Amino acid sequence: MRQGNEAGIEERMGTPPLVAAAFAAGTVYAWLEAIFRLLGTFTALPTVYRLWQPRDGFITAMWLTMIGISLVVFLILGFGVFRRRPRVGPLALWVTVFVLSAIAAPLIGEIGTPLGAI
Repeated sequence: MRQGNEAGIEERMGTPPLVAAAFAAGTVYAWLEAIFRLLGTFTALPTVYRLWQPRDGFITAMWLTMIGISLVVFLILGFGVFRRRPRVGPLALWVTVFVLSAIAAPLIGEIGTPLGAI
C-alpha cells in the first residue's frame, strides 16, 4: 500500500507534458540565440557561410528563425514524445535548467561582440 501512495504523490508532483515541452522550447530558444550570435561574430568565416550580415532586418530574421525552431521543438515534445506520459520529471529540474540557460546563453552569445554593438 505504501508503494501505491508514493506513486500517486510522484504522479501529482511531476511536470505536465505541455509544461515540460514549453520549458524545453524556451531553453532551445535561448541556446539558439547564443549560437546565432556567436556565428555572426566570427569574421574568419567566408561571407557565404554567415547566416546574417549586419543589415536591416537581420535581428528580426534571427528571432523568427529561433521562434520557428522552438515552436517545432514544443510541438514535437508536447504532442509527440511526451504525449502518453502523465508527468515528465520534477518541475524543479525543468525550472533550474531553464533559468540557468536564460542566464548563461546570452552571456555566451555576447563573446566576441564589439562593445556597443547590437
